[in-house]
Amino acid sequence: MPFVFSELCTHADVARAVGGTVTGAGFCYIERDSYHCYGESISCRVKSNGDEDSKILNEMLGVSQ
Repeated sequence: MPFVFSELCTHADVARAVGGTVTGAGFCYIERDSYHCYGESISCRVKSNGDEDSKILNEMLGVSQ
């Protein structure tokens, strides 16, 4: 389940609040009406799954890539 949140929060804080296992974490930006995921979470020590995360996020939000 993807979570998009403000850069004012750390990945670790959100992970603690939500619970569960973090399998991918990073950042996203919007370009041409779709989300693109990249990077990694330093606080969780987990990388983004890039294209796979982008696809899931876009499908859940009802936008196409």
